[in-house]
Amino acid sequence: MTGTIVLIGILMTAALAGAQGHQALPHGDLEYMSGAAEGDAAWAVWPRVGEPSDTAGWTVARTDPADGETCLRGEGGSGEFIIGGEGSGRLSGSVSLRAEQPTQANIRLTWFNRWNRTSEEQTVEVGRQWQTYELMIAPDRSGPCELAVAPAGDVAIFADSFSILTEGPPDGERIEDPTPVAHAPIDLAPLQPYAGDAEEIAGAVQLTLSIPDGAQALVPFVSGGVPFPKGALFRREHAHVTDAAGNPVQAQLDVLSRWDDDNSILGLLVTVPADAPDGLRLEWGPNVEATAVEAVAMPEAPDVRPVVLELDGSEGEPARRLEWTTVEREGPLARVTCTRERVGPLMVETRVTSFAGSPRALVSATFVNEGAGTALKGFGLRLPREGAAPILIMTDDGSTPLRGAEEISWGIGASKTEPNRWGLANGDEPTGAVAVPSGGSGIGIAMRDFAENRPSGFTCTQDGLTAWAWPPEAGGFIMSQGLARTVDVLVDAQATGAPAAYRTADLPLLTADAEWICNSGVFNFLMPPDPESFPIFEQTLGSFETLGRFSFEQKQRGNLIGLFDYGDAPGDGGWSNLETMADHEIFLHFYRTLSREHFDVARLAAEHFRDVDIDHRFGYCHTHCAQHTASGEGWSHSWIQGLRDLYLLTGDTRARAVLNEVGERLLSKEPGFTTGRDWTRPIDNLVDIYQVTGDQRYLDCVMAHIEVLGERQIPEESVCGAENGSWYHNRYQAGSAFTWYGCLAMAKLHQNVGGDELARVFLQELDLSMDVETKGKMAFNYYPNEEISEDKRAEEIGVYTLGRGSVLFPAIGYAYRLTGDEKYLRLGMDVLAHCLLKQRSGSDNSATSFITAFLREARDGGYGPEQEREAFERARDFSWAQYPRELANGGFEDGFRHWGVKKVPAEDFRAYQDPIVNVGYFLDSEVAIEGSNALRIHSDNRLRHISVTGQAGLPEGRRWRLTGWMRGDETMNPGMSYSLRSFDDDSRSSGAISATDETRDGWTRHEATFITPARMVMTITLVNRQGTGDVWFDGFELEDLGSVGKLLTENGVGRDRAPADNLLIRTGGTYLPDAPMTGEAKIEGPIPFTEGSLTDGDDGYDYSRQPCSYGYWQSRPMGELLFDFKGTYRIERVSIKVNQDENRHAHGTSKIELLPADSDDPIAVIDEPLNGWNEFEDLDFEAQQLRLRLHQMDGRTYITIAEVQVWGEDVDRP
Repeated sequence: MTGTIVLIGILMTAALAGAQGHQALPHGDLEYMSGAAEGDAAWAVWPRVGEPSDTAGWTVARTDPADGETCLRGEGGSGEFIIGGEGSGRLSGSVSLRAEQPTQANIRLTWFNRWNRTSEEQTVEVGRQWQTYELMIAPDRSGPCELAVAPAGDVAIFADSFSILTEGPPDGERIEDPTPVAHAPIDLAPLQPYAGDAEEIAGAVQLTLSIPDGAQALVPFVSGGVPFPKGALFRREHAHVTDAAGNPVQAQLDVLSRWDDDNSILGLLVTVPADAPDGLRLEWGPNVEATAVEAVAMPEAPDVRPVVLELDGSEGEPARRLEWTTVEREGPLARVTCTRERVGPLMVETRVTSFAGSPRALVSATFVNEGAGTALKGFGLRLPREGAAPILIMTDDGSTPLRGAEEISWGIGASKTEPNRWGLANGDEPTGAVAVPSGGSGIGIAMRDFAENRPSGFTCTQDGLTAWAWPPEAGGFIMSQGLARTVDVLVDAQATGAPAAYRTADLPLLTADAEWICNSGVFNFLMPPDPESFPIFEQTLGSFETLGRFSFEQKQRGNLIGLFDYGDAPGDGGWSNLETMADHEIFLHFYRTLSREHFDVARLAAEHFRDVDIDHRFGYCHTHCAQHTASGEGWSHSWIQGLRDLYLLTGDTRARAVLNEVGERLLSKEPGFTTGRDWTRPIDNLVDIYQVTGDQRYLDCVMAHIEVLGERQIPEESVCGAENGSWYHNRYQAGSAFTWYGCLAMAKLHQNVGGDELARVFLQELDLSMDVETKGKMAFNYYPNEEISEDKRAEEIGVYTLGRGSVLFPAIGYAYRLTGDEKYLRLGMDVLAHCLLKQRSGSDNSATSFITAFLREARDGGYGPEQEREAFERARDFSWAQYPRELANGGFEDGFRHWGVKKVPAEDFRAYQDPIVNVGYFLDSEVAIEGSNALRIHSDNRLRHISVTGQAGLPEGRRWRLTGWMRGDETMNPGMSYSLRSFDDDSRSSGAISATDETRDGWTRHEATFITPARMVMTITLVNRQGTGDVWFDGFELEDLGSVGKLLTENGVGRDRAPADNLLIRTGGTYLPDAPMTGEAKIEGPIPFTEGSLTDGDDGYDYSRQPCSYGYWQSRPMGELLFDFKGTYRIERVSIKVNQDENRHAHGTSKIELLPADSDDPIAVIDEPLNGWNEFEDLDFEAQQLRLRLHQMDGRTYITIAEVQVWGEDVDRP
């Protein structure tokens, strides 16, 4: 009977295989564990997204498997056993199960929607005979998938034959041109001599060598890159380093790159002793001679051997197949050698930096999968040991406490939240540094950022010490096609004790001063902080977190760690994959300020991108996704600028090698091979790759692309060459970042190589991109008879410069440099004002670094604080004045006027069908709630987020009630909200327009109340988040409820969101929660209004904001707040904003009561609070204290409050 059931399962699987075609789990037969003994711990396969599988309770079984020699046994009560893989299209999962006695099991088939598991789950009956169980699910995108099983009861189950059949391999393996890129060795020797006759211009630059407090240099020398302006230095032998007194300092100077045409030095790597004195200066000139360096023997590179464990635990091929060995750079103080070899299924490039007279070396080994995706169990570096039995571990002072006789292992697991540790005493935290006896002394090794790059570990045997980047104790993982990861270690061949920990944040930094870097032109001509010239910009920038989501604080708070993740940050699709060149943007802030944290996080980001986010088999960059490598070849998200920075700042030759990989792939593309940002990103990349390498092929290639771009320009229609034929052709009223990437590229290239035709194409592309009126009318964003003022033009362009669109600013600045035409300065300053006034957060803040390239040109053109002030005043006034003082056309009786819907002349501007995203906007006269029209939004795109906005400019000091009607198909997910923004004090708030009980003919009335403490722009947003079908909106009205009165709770006072004085009574009051609230400023005692999270003037729920802007009780049926105004006041209104969490259903309040301080008889009750602001209105009583009582909604975990406002008036006092 068993055979029959198994045969049915096999036949069904075979049928599915014919239909699907790709086996995502080639290791699902579990035969990779065939070498294990009965009862050995089993190991799962992690798809590198989500938390790894905890396999406790799962063991290898060899008795009666469903197929082959091996199956699994899971003890009753065990967690899931997960087998992961990759594929695309519909998933058909199957697994064979049996049990020792009849029981139940849980099975799960999953794909990852960003980081969220989207699963089909079943609880199945399991008998004593093998039976195959099947699940199916249809993912929305290619990428990782997994099949999991777990016992549902206390009875053990057996599992075998895991299978996920998909329609095809992951997108990364479905490549149109499957020609691998070449991986040639890097040799900097040809760059070192200069054969021309140009003379140096004498000069000097201050160098700063800094070591963080409490840290120490791990090696005797430190290197740092110094950029040079074109024509300043030609010969490295005409430069030297001195101390503050002018005494020579030993230094090695390596040319990293040269400028086009004159062949002057563009980047110079300076290496000096780590204990060099303060006051270092790099000097050069025709009469300067290099300092002679005392000859000290350069040691041989340490014997470090890459190790790769296949999924079965074997070490692959014992023979290492060498492809090439080269010396990348060499001098009297440091030498870098690189070896490329195949080790098992991977290619490994090992770079060893040796230092004169030192037994210590830095080893950087890059493990690359240049084949299709595969599953592995580990990789790392091994140092052989000599005469080293028994095994001893050396401490800092060289003592050797006994740890084991034959083999010992210790390390930290892959989990980001609660990693398991093994081989360590309770409470021990591994530093990633160890030394063991070997020969006459010892060998030491320290792994860089050991805990952050987990899993990490060590194994020491009598024959060797292995530093694991992925230790075998962590189980298996998927090594996707083209994926790489670099392991950085310090090796001490004569260790007398364990080396210090190897941490990025502790490394010495050698850099030129900010003024020099900004003036060099290597990274655009930037402007160091200049608050005298542009105080508004510098003050605004100072209030931003320009590290965005990449700061060390965010890494710690969000657990943004892990071997394949560390350095990146969250983004669309899961990980950002450094979207909008975040590493480069942060490096630009470092160039301006020399901020150490900016350097460190940008370096980590660039190193991550260098390894993980690029397919090193075919040389393309992955788009943001759940585990970095799910996307196929596409060029819209290729960002190599941070790699250029990394190479020029640190001499990282691996970064230069990857630049060559991307460049080689781009050389295979025909000029004009695509359009839009899929084209301008490669153009920008080619410009920077040429700048670094000087390879004429890249220059010829990019010039051919730019020639085609010029041919595609249509001046009479203001169509840019980049957008012609793209999906956004005639879609936007300004060029957007997608076009401006090309403008930025042409500006940088012209600065390097010059040329009249290049200048002409650049200026015309830029001018066309900013012709808002023509482009806007061609795109039907305006009615044909609308007039677009210069203020409106600047505002529209400003919106497109947010975030990645900031790349426009260097192009505008360079246009002024080329032409001297002040129109670029005037427009650029107005655009800048609108851009900064509309800043959001996150990546917007990092991208502000590009703005300084424009401001530098503006300053040189005579602009300063007066012009800046005038531009911001114009922007603030226009941003409010342009809108009507009422909600105009709330019933759509005047078509789409005053609403953000394209004005397409179809049926008298009554419809717009978007062919790109398959959604439509229509004036519907058949279902209007009143009048003759309603807005109907139709969607055939289940995943598309659709929105329509309308605005009004509202005066200060008023209360408002906003109402509107909505109806929709059950298959749609609609909603409506409002936001308020003051462009005078930058305050803002938002809330839901929530459903009421009033319904009519399928319509539901929605309502919100709010105040305008200053003149504010109200924006109504009508949205459908997902789904297909129709949703209707109609009948919007805005009612003025009168004066707001006075605010008694001092919301925002002492913070950055203080209300106007005319709306405020400074009571000096407090509030007291009846139990501590998470997020609050104080745990115990009354909380002053001027300190509390619930009275900070911020009604948002940004968890990353510090201090927190909201508070919550967890798992409490009820919570109370006691407000004390420290005096008697007339209470007129109480407003409270709560989170009802309509998505996750975790937060919710079922009832809010307003009570006096000394009685439980409510003054007023809100029985069904809205998601957002709720108001107790028309109150009229005097009190010094009052209470708010909130009741937890059934099934919810949190009672969450964003803000509380109490309004009233002073009373006559004797």
